[in-house]
Parts: sequence; C-alpha cells; structure tokens
Amino acid sequence: MYVFRLMQSVNAALFLVISATHLTVAVELLSSSEALGTNISSCPANMVFRQTGDIETCVCDAGFTGAECDPCVPGTFKSIASSSLPCSSCPQYSTSLPGSTDLSDCLCLAGYTPGDGCEPCQEGTYKVLVANIECSVCPDDTHSKLNSSSISDCLCVAGYESSDIGCVPCAAGSSSSGYGDTCISCGSKFYQPLQGQAECLNCPEFMVNIGNAIECHCEAGYYLDGGICSACASATFKALPGNESCAACDATSYAAPGSQFCHPCPPNTTARFPASSVEDCECNPGFESNENSTCIECSIGKYWNDSSNTCEKCPANTYQDERVQVDCKPCTTNSISEEGSDAATDCFCEPGFRHSGLQCLACSDGYISESYGSSICEVCPQDHYWLNTTSCHPCPDFSSTYDTHVKLDAAACLCVAGYEKTSLVCVPCETNYTCPGQGVKELCFPNSTSEAGSTDQTQCTCLPGFWLSSPSVCDICPENNYCLENSIIPCEHDSSSPEYSFSEEQCICNAGYMLLT
Repeated sequence: MYVFRLMQSVNAALFLVISATHLTVAVELLSSSEALGTNISSCPANMVFRQTGDIETCVCDAGFTGAECDPCVPGTFKSIASSSLPCSSCPQYSTSLPGSTDLSDCLCLAGYTPGDGCEPCQEGTYKVLVANIECSVCPDDTHSKLNSSSISDCLCVAGYESSDIGCVPCAAGSSSSGYGDTCISCGSKFYQPLQGQAECLNCPEFMVNIGNAIECHCEAGYYLDGGICSACASATFKALPGNESCAACDATSYAAPGSQFCHPCPPNTTARFPASSVEDCECNPGFESNENSTCIECSIGKYWNDSSNTCEKCPANTYQDERVQVDCKPCTTNSISEEGSDAATDCFCEPGFRHSGLQCLACSDGYISESYGSSICEVCPQDHYWLNTTSCHPCPDFSSTYDTHVKLDAAACLCVAGYEKTSLVCVPCETNYTCPGQGVKELCFPNSTSEAGSTDQTQCTCLPGFWLSSPSVCDICPENNYCLENSIIPCEHDSSSPEYSFSEEQCICNAGYMLLT
C-alpha cells in the first residue's frame, strides 16, 4: 500500500491512497497543528512513515509485506520497512512466527539444531522443541535415526528389545537388528549362544537348531561324523534332527543317502541291500516282474528261478500244483511228466508200471503195460509170450498160445495143427504122423500112413493092400479084392486076386476066361 500527500491547507490535508488492486481517494481532516507540520503524524496499521525528497510515504513496516501489508508468513522474516520488499525465507529446517523481523527469529525445527544453519540431530540424539538449542542424547541402550524429534524415536539398539523397565538384551538363541525391533528366535538354520546379539549365526552345513537355538545339531537325514554332519548312507535314515546315528531301513524299504524316512518297496518285493531307490526292490522269491514292473506270483506249473529272477516252467518229470513256489515237486518214482505240469496227476507211470493212487507199481512177471499212464497191467495177448514188463513177443511161426493165460516164455507157444516143434521151431508134421495142435504128435494107426503136415487121424490112410474096416483099423485086403485109399473094391466077375492086392491090375481072369480090351 502506498500513501502520498497531495496538498495541504490551513485546515486540512488530502492524501491519495493507492493499492495494487484499486485506487482510493480519501480526505483526512487534520487538526490545524498537524496540518501545519511537515511530517505525517500516523500511518495505517502495519505501516510506517518514510520521506523521500519532498515526498512523504507510508510503507509496510518490518515483518510485514504485500499490498495489504500482511504479516510475513511463518518461516519468513523482513527486517526492513518497505512496501516493495518481500519477506525472506528462514534457512532450511527452520521456521519463524508470523511477522518475524529478523533472522534471529528463525528457530530450528524439532529434530534439528543450530550449526551451519540448522543441521539434523545426529543418530542417537533427538530434539523435541522448535528452538535454537542442542539435541538431547537418547537413553542408554537406545538409538535414534538422523533428525529425530521425540524421545520415542530413541529405539532399543540391536541386540535389545523394549520392556517395562527399558531396553533389555535379547536372550541367547534370539537377536534383534535394532531400532525397536523385538527379539526374534533364530531360524532353524541359525543359532546364537550369547545374549544381547544383533544377529544369529549360521549353523554349519547340514545343521539346524533343535528348539533353544543356542547350538546346532545335524539336521534330519544326517549324523555327526568326526565333528561334521554326514548324510545317512543308502538304506538308512534319521527322522529327527540330532547328532545320533542313522537307523537301518527294514528289508521291505529303501532310502537314498540323506533320507529322513524309508520308502516302502512295492508289494511282493524285498530291498536289495543297500537299497537306495525303488529299482533296488526285487521281486520276492515266487514272484516275477511284468511289463508294468509289478511283481506277480508264479502260477501253478511254474517255479521261481533265482538265477534269472523269473518264473519258469517246471522241467520234465516234475510238477507244481501250488502258486508262489521256488522249486518243483518231483514226480513219483517210475513216472514222467511234460514240461510245465501243474498237478501230480500229470505224472504218468512209465511202461512196465501201473498207477496205484499216486504211486507207480511194477507189473508182475507175465504182465505188461506198454504205454505211459497205464492203470492196469495186462497179460500178453494170444499168440504172444512175455519178454519183460513192457513188451510181449509174437510166438514163432505156426505156433500159438491158444489162450490168454500168463505165458512167461517162448515155451508157452505150442505148434498149431499140422506142425511139430523141432529146436523151438515148428515144422510140418512128420509123415506117418498127425499133429492136431497144442504140441501133440500122434503116430498113424497100424498099416496106415499120412502126408507131412497132417493134422488128425482122419488124415491117416491105409497102406496099399489094406482097407479101413473100421475107424482107425486097417485090415488086410482079402482075396478077389483090391484095396486102395481105405476102400475095398471087388475084382470083376470071373476074376480073382490075392490078399494084399491094391490095384485092379492085380485082378486076373479065372481059367477059361480072358480079359477083353
């Protein structure tokens, strides 16, 4: 605001009041004594008189500025009366009251202290007031950050935490990083044997703390070995942290090195020591692995081969009627079976033996069984004689056994009709004899004969000159007859013949007669 005196009279003076936003003309009546003087006796509020040459003006007083001569805002000051000068800013981190008139009116903010200007309170100190005083030191075992402005900014230092009685050290097994942190127990991989520490220490490799975090022990799956933690070996485990030795897995489980527990092998398998993976789980005896790596039982007719770890067919002459077996059962003595037999009844008695339940009994002399699995022994068929328990032999040519009774040797073979035995060979029956069979040889009745190979007495014929007067009787052919082939034939009339005649030519004409031709 600017104020100028335009004229002066005896009784009054006229002033022009000019502001930045409008023009105001005011008439101020002054007392005669004031009007006659040479100075302005008073200016509006917050203004003071100033004369420049012949011009007298009212200007903003120190601490005021602007068109309306407003007080300098907080954080600023103006030490010179002037309507044209602005208020100056206090130094950084300081402030002042409204209408401040001097640099000394600028006070350092809370958290700042006089120095080269206003400097932050150093770590470990604080200042609450807006004033140009030094920072206060934090209580014992506390610390603050730069430019702290309250005692509450003084927080417990690292390794301590706040309590009802102030900052107390962290217990062993815990730590705090400072600035008000609470004490936190060391993590599983850390430990701290001392109290009042800012950080926990790393446990050595493969070690953890086990509760109190004061010391480290081998983690699960490891054991203490000469001061260091070593992994549990294959097929062993340790479920909990500690320095104890590892325990062995049982025969049906496996574990890789450093395991905390044992893995069960699949069904029907056993672990091959030291088993570290499922591949070390082998099928139990009596089981084999299929295409899905599942152990399946050996079926009947098979056994488990420990060399190949597979189920194989039972070899010939054995059988297996049970599952999950490691060998085959032998067939009963004197019997055989095919490969892969699965029952005792698959074992068949050999020739020369017969089944009696599950046993094979030898055939008695004179009896045979020619095929496998016979249930009975039989006598040799007709016209055969016994060689052994498995075979019979045909009788020699022209001989027969005549029945099926037991025939133990070739002597049981008798020559058939028309044949007689000579040196165990049957030859045609001798002339003058008949051979009716079954080894019988008979001489023809007297005065008769037979051809070789004759079979009975009816084949015996009377000799020439004899006739069959009755069965098996050859009489002398009487006179006047001739006898031929068992017959008696009378001579022609008027002819005669002697006894024993056997031809018609032997009939001679009687005396006085002649033979007509």
